[in-house]
Amino acid sequence: MKTNFHITLLKACFGFLMIVLTFRVSAGTWRVNNSDASANFQSIQSAIDDATIVSDGDTLFVEGSATSYDGFTCARLLYLIGPGFRLAENPRTGSNASYAVIAGSATFEDGAQGTVFSGFAFASGSSGYEVDIETDNITIMRCYLTRGFAING
Repeated sequence: MKTNFHITLLKACFGFLMIVLTFRVSAGTWRVNNSDASANFQSIQSAIDDATIVSDGDTLFVEGSATSYDGFTCARLLYLIGPGFRLAENPRTGSNASYAVIAGSATFEDGAQGTVFSGFAFASGSSGYEVDIETDNITIMRCYLTRGFAING
């Protein structure tokens, strides 16, 4: 009798774990491109602000463009992934060798804990191009930072 209880409890825990994992696996991915109307969003800020479509934990793939992206403020857990840099030097890069350039500040506020920001460049020579970190646990990696760039936090 005790064994049946343990087996039932184990099955219930396993079922609960599967439900929880299913929700995490179903995070969405969204395209951001300021020069392609077929993308899900034309600006990073509009994607961050649209809580009806973009959920916490979703990934925003920000595509390279000849036009810089405006700065933004993020107060949600998101994965912001740009194309990287020095793309023309790598022959196996996709057909678009443009950077995803941020012309302004990238600000991470309370609520953005756990956010990953990767593969972006910041506009060289523009004033106010910086990353403002106003919370904990923000990962910034593989970004192209030029002279005069500031990280505040």
